[in-house]
Amino acid sequence: MGGGVRNGLEIGRCVTEKLADAITRFIRRIGATSAPDRSRVVEHWDEAAGEALASMTAVCGFRKDVLLVSAKHPVAAQEVRLRQAELLGCLNRIAGQVLFSRIVVVKRGKEAHNSRQD
Repeated sequence: MGGGVRNGLEIGRCVTEKLADAITRFIRRIGATSAPDRSRVVEHWDEAAGEALASMTAVCGFRKDVLLVSAKHPVAAQEVRLRQAELLGCLNRIAGQVLFSRIVVVKRGKEAHNSRQD
């Protein structure tokens, strides 16, 4: 319960916090960022895409580092493809790390359900 010093290391809260930091660094280093991180970032799709494109598209999920986006019209799908680097840059900047490396435009309904996987 109390702290103390053992083998030159302080025992207690500081060690626990350092362990948590180490675990977080390890998870990021091996590329196992969590689905909740990705889910939080995709909530910013409207901000990244802008009002016009966002009204014609929707994030329907992700698979690892691939963001799945559906489009109501082929022109909107083409715009997502053309602006892919900009959109990914914005979303990854919001995350503070690279969560997505690619956007795939999918047909509505085909892969739009249950596509979120880590």
